Amino acid sequence: MEARIVVVEDNHVVRTALKELLVKHGFDVYLADDGFSALNLIDNIQPSLVITDVMMRGMDGYEFVQKLRKKSKTAAIPVIMLTAKADLQSKLKGLELGANTYLTKPFEFKELYLKINNFLEMRDNIEANALRNNTIDPLTDKKSFLRTVHLIVEENLNTKHFRIQDLADGMNMSISSLQRKVKQYTTSSVSDYVKNYKLTKARQFVKSGYGNLSEIASKCGFTSLSYFSYVYSRNLAYPQVKTA
Repeated sequence: MEARIVVVEDNHVVRTALKELLVKHGFDVYLADDGFSALNLIDNIQPSLVITDVMMRGMDGYEFVQKLRKKSKTAAIPVIMLTAKADLQSKLKGLELGANTYLTKPFEFKELYLKINNFLEMRDNIEANALRNNTIDPLTDKKSFLRTVHLIVEENLNTKHFRIQDLADGMNMSISSLQRKVKQYTTSSVSDYVKNYKLTKARQFVKSGYGNLSEIASKCGFTSLSYFSYVYSRNLAYPQVKTA
């Protein structure tokens, strides 16, 4: 089945251009020109991912994402926020309300495409492992927790010395609590989970022709090319999900 993407954008030109580009890349695209109609549409089709503008009439992107996150049926859907506001405060507001990531207008479609593929690949890997182990978990607290972990790692992807302590600080947790929670929801340690997230990103960069292995290793925060080449070649599986 094609991935279903809802684009929420009140600018007709931008909305149509995004649809044409996404359809060309194999996605099933649904359009909404405001937050109200988007919420109804999302309830009906349960999309794989949502792309929303921030500045819209009636209901802006912030309120839209907030409402999306309050409903258990839609709380775990990945959201990419498009904003013309480049200031940090505006971006942090979107992230705090539940957006997974953001792009500042104008942006390169290639970057949007990579972000979409990363979210979809992570979802597919998690669901595949869960199905193999009969561990489908409908609880949104687990999904919200892992979504936050992914967001923090994503924001620090190319940080060369990103530590477990940094992730724990970002989650407002102690290291021991973070370790227990990640172990509860996955079969991995925190370090392995972060490493596998970065390898998932690296695979997407390789597929998209982002650059050579050295550039991709640096982009994904690996300090040693030889180590990156070793773990990448082993094609490590994404952490398995277990019932909370």
